[in-house]
Amino acid sequence: MPSSHHRYTEWTSDRSRQWGASIGPQTEGLINSILASRPHPEQGFRTCLGILRLYRDIGCERAETVSRAGS
Repeated sequence: MPSSHHRYTEWTSDRSRQWGASIGPQTEGLINSILASRPHPEQGFRTCLGILRLYRDIGCERAETVSRAGS
């Protein structure tokens, strides 16, 4: 694994799903879709992490609306 990816070793599919679920069911579904669309779920971790970090600043209700549109 490249050194630039070592920081993602602590991330797992379950951790991403749990964070998504803590926001709401639409976000959990979006995270599941991203992870399922990759040949290896690890390839979706950066995408999920980026989305979840953006969602911290917009609140759960708005994040759920965005997730619904993205599904």
